[in-house]
Amino acid sequence: MTRLSLPVNIPLLAIDPTSPVPRYQQIYDALRAAILAGQLAPGTRLPATRALAAALGLSRNTVVNAFAQLTAEGYLEGKVGTGTTVTRTLPDDLLRARPPAQASPDAARTARVLSARGQGLVAAAEGLMKSPTHIG
Repeated sequence: MTRLSLPVNIPLLAIDPTSPVPRYQQIYDALRAAILAGQLAPGTRLPATRALAAALGLSRNTVVNAFAQLTAEGYLEGKVGTGTTVTRTLPDDLLRARPPAQASPDAARTARVLSARGQGLVAAAEGLMKSPTHIG
């Protein structure tokens, strides 16, 4: 098992070459866990993929795949010239439920009224909802 301590307080990445879990997935899992645990704070800059791959003794594509998955899921963001950083707003923060806003007494009065066309579309949709789902 390869263990690596990296700059910028990135926790130890443990890559187990005997594991059935692909190596890019091991990197992904370790970085995601560190981000969610707060060990990698928002805005933290990660090492370049080439440097990380060389330090781990892995192919650069392995690290690129892990970074790409984390970027696609919203944990990392990469910018040309500035490198890859942990996003300021994590996707898990966006999923947490927020308490509903209190409705003001004027809410009913200030609610938008649909145009005649909008009302017609709503009526048509409601009619479709009441009709059978198949035709004989």
